[in-house]
Amino acid sequence: VLEREPRNQEARVALVDVAIAERDYARAHAVLVEGAFFHPNDLRMTMAEARLTRARGDQARTLRLMENAAARRLQELRADGELAQVTAAQAAMAPGSRATQATRLTDPLTAQIAEELIRARDEAAVWLQTGVQIQNRTGVAGLSRMTNVTAPIDVSAPMPGIGGRVTVGVDMVTL
Repeated sequence: VLEREPRNQEARVALVDVAIAERDYARAHAVLVEGAFFHPNDLRMTMAEARLTRARGDQARTLRLMENAAARRLQELRADGELAQVTAAQAAMAPGSRATQATRLTDPLTAQIAEELIRARDEAAVWLQTGVQIQNRTGVAGLSRMTNVTAPIDVSAPMPGIGGRVTVGVDMVTL
């Protein structure tokens, strides 16, 4: 299709996604560079680039690309006078929002940007989980009676440049 219609953006984005699925990142990048020439400042090309950087494991760049796409989409909606859509999109794209808010958007492109932005934020975030577990066993003092308090702490962070996450866990136990 691209040989007949080199400006066909849908075919170009699909080709990028196929190259990413095949882990042919160099080909995906080349198609993106051509697409940027034919369609400068196009949001769908920015989103395709974000999917490529996500596949490469660069969560920080993915987040920057999606934040840029979200800001540009809000500008487009304001320019078109879609103020109700802007308000809904801002709520769906705000830090701390969940994917359920993005699915309520009526504009498919805005909803997709919001969903991918939320995903990028989740992947780039540092997580901290804690908990407390108390176990008590009755019995004879000094032999079988025991109270066990466990306080696990887990920290998980993205690994820039390498991809993936590193998770460190510590369990503090008191008998």
